[in-house]
Amino acid sequence: MSDIPGSLLPWQAEQWQAFVDRFDQGRLAHAWLLRGAAGVGKLHFAKAFAALALCESDASEISGQPREACGYCQGCRLMQAGSHPDYMLLSPEQAGKAIKIDQIRQLTGFTEKTALRQGRRVIIISPAEQMNHNAANALLKCLEEPAGDTIFLLVSSQLSLLLPTIRSRCQQLVFPVPPHDTAKDWLEKQDTVVSSAAESLLEMAGGRPLLAREYASKDIQQQQQILIDGLQDVSSGRRTPVEVAADWLDVPQDRLTGWMQQWLYQMVRFAAGSNTGLENQVGGKMLVYIAGKSGSKNLVQLYDWLLQQNNIMNRGMNLNRQLFCEQLLIRWLHLTVR
Repeated sequence: MSDIPGSLLPWQAEQWQAFVDRFDQGRLAHAWLLRGAAGVGKLHFAKAFAALALCESDASEISGQPREACGYCQGCRLMQAGSHPDYMLLSPEQAGKAIKIDQIRQLTGFTEKTALRQGRRVIIISPAEQMNHNAANALLKCLEEPAGDTIFLLVSSQLSLLLPTIRSRCQQLVFPVPPHDTAKDWLEKQDTVVSSAAESLLEMAGGRPLLAREYASKDIQQQQQILIDGLQDVSSGRRTPVEVAADWLDVPQDRLTGWMQQWLYQMVRFAAGSNTGLENQVGGKMLVYIAGKSGSKNLVQLYDWLLQQNNIMNRGMNLNRQLFCEQLLIRWLHLTVR
């Protein structure tokens, strides 16, 4: 599978130009932390830069367009085939699991070998916050004493979960949520998205366009509906938390916690008097009702609990999914009976 994105994302042009200018001038630090919310294109940016850094063409910027990998040289063809010998993308071996120390040891061995083509290596670690404690400590030595011309790009959506010693050894590049109109225009042009649905998808994704594109999948929309239906059933007393929790087991953990965190965040803002468009979302009437009934303080407590559970899972600790869902739904039920 190709590791080269089709094109740069339109809201990253200024960041890209500044980053590439540093690279061309030989002023690019060896370790970078690309941070920002999930779904804004951090990994896309990292892969595009890796392709450019390993491109073997001398082609310069053309007609004012951003300089990118040529796509035709031997280096680019190796990247497209997913077999470039001087490139490594390190991610959890299973979705939602931790990056383990054995993977970092493999990375260390990779950096100790001589670069095979242009003398440069690029290593992407994503999501970096999913390194377990031992893996993160093992990475420190690589960051302190990089071998040869090696560029590390650590991609993170939850900066607080990274060791302070990791953060201190990296330059940081921040990726904000893009302007609404730019994100919507890009989303409407995606083959998998019906243009009339772009606005609602962006709302569902909290303005994050790549996440919104993912949400365009019918399967994902069905999973979200399962969660909303479950919350409504528990709130109304039609079903118990134990019954609903069994239905939620097929929804991937990252989506479950991500949607719940997003809804709770918007509910907190709504309860505080902000216009968040909450009522226009799937299940919006129910979410608005619960937000008004429970109040900001209780919503924040549930949000904090959910964040704690998510942090535990991101550190590689196993939670009983059925029990987690039951506890979440019981806490949700308490919001409705206050």
